[in-house]
Amino acid sequence: MGCLLDEMLHQLKMGAFWSVSQGSAEPPALIVLRYEPEGVTDGPVLGLVGKGITFDTGEFPLSLPTIWRR
Repeated sequence: MGCLLDEMLHQLKMGAFWSVSQGSAEPPALIVLRYEPEGVTDGPVLGLVGKGITFDTGEFPLSLPTIWRR
């Protein structure tokens, strides 16, 4: 497991991720998890990707009430 912090995000040119994080009081961090079992050299690869980025939409409704009624 690893964690990429502020300076590393700049070095990896992850500007969009870093920019979004500037709206938070908490520093940015990207967690990298890797599982490589011993003895397994071939077979299917499973990749899981998730995000934990949230942001304020400025109270702008993403769906209009007229669409809700359809």
